[in-house]
Amino acid sequence: MGRRAMSSKAMAVLRGRKVLVVDDIAVNRHLLQSLLRAEGMVVELACDGLQAVHRVESEDFDLVLMDLSMPVMDGYQATRAILDSTSGVSDGARAVLAAPPIIAVTANQAPGERARCLAAGMSDYLTKPIVRLALLRAIARALENSPPRVGALARHGHV
Repeated sequence: MGRRAMSSKAMAVLRGRKVLVVDDIAVNRHLLQSLLRAEGMVVELACDGLQAVHRVESEDFDLVLMDLSMPVMDGYQATRAILDSTSGVSDGARAVLAAPPIIAVTANQAPGERARCLAAGMSDYLTKPIVRLALLRAIARALENSPPRVGALARHGHV
């Protein structure tokens, strides 16, 4: 299955979007970075949940891909902190419309893990090893179903 397996509309949703990849394993970060950049996305990296929280608080991201099992702060704690820090906040310098969608990307396939991720506020759940088409479809769904972020609007010339 190649690009033709996704509609051109879905592919267009991906281009130019700013994604934060959060994983404590460098190979995983760089693999996702390569995959996403090949689809025209802007990709930033964080190696633990605490770094992710700080990045989301200081920058506009359209989406976060979050590993669950990391040192310092795991994906569940980071998701809660991101959702708490972005709920209706305006710091005067920038208005935050909503938290970016957060997709769990994990090797944990335990029963109930998907439900636990969704209950924690994540918008989707993917298991490793990552399947390219499943990843792109999950990202497109999340972006289509989330309100636009201020940074995304500016990057696309709407502000």
